[in-house]
Amino acid sequence: MDQGLLAGDRVYTDHDVAKGLEVWLRMVAGHGVRVVLVDTVDKAAKRRLLKTKGDRLGAIGPQQLRKIDAIARALKVKVLWAGGLTLAEAYAMGQARVFGIYVTSAAAVPVPVPAAYADDPLLASVKEPSYEGVLRTKTLLEAGFLSEALRPTHPDLAARLDAEANALLAAAGVDAPRAQEAEESLFKAAVDGWKIHLA
Repeated sequence: MDQGLLAGDRVYTDHDVAKGLEVWLRMVAGHGVRVVLVDTVDKAAKRRLLKTKGDRLGAIGPQQLRKIDAIARALKVKVLWAGGLTLAEAYAMGQARVFGIYVTSAAAVPVPVPAAYADDPLLASVKEPSYEGVLRTKTLLEAGFLSEALRPTHPDLAARLDAEANALLAAAGVDAPRAQEAEESLFKAAVDGWKIHLA
């Protein structure tokens, strides 16, 4: 979607890409499509799904994401969101209560290239999802969902989930032992949250 969305009468780009997504969702829903993947294409240019204030590399802002996701739900279309999502954005996606995310960047680590590419001097490593990376992303996504779902009835647990997630995000990639400890604490808080949410 970062390259624009082509409709019968126009192209939706940059500032109106969210409107283009809405048009596209209505079109796919009309054809009976029930699950879609919304992703970015231009990884080399560092394009990504979510943007922050003043950011030209992200495609849509958090409020646009929530609006588009609500439109998709009303159309009975489930959206998997992708596009350079970070660990912090996985938590935010959980808070937005999206259907799902497709993540490789945040869950991957560099590994040696396979034998077929060993002679390529420009390719020293490739990224491969790791168990730890997938688990960390999943834990943050679930914790984000639970913090929003439980906030009205269990604000203390929601605040605990927020605090534990922030501790993990602050330590991730900087202090491995502290990140592991924070992840374990967040996991325990999420288990407590699921017990309440599913009761």
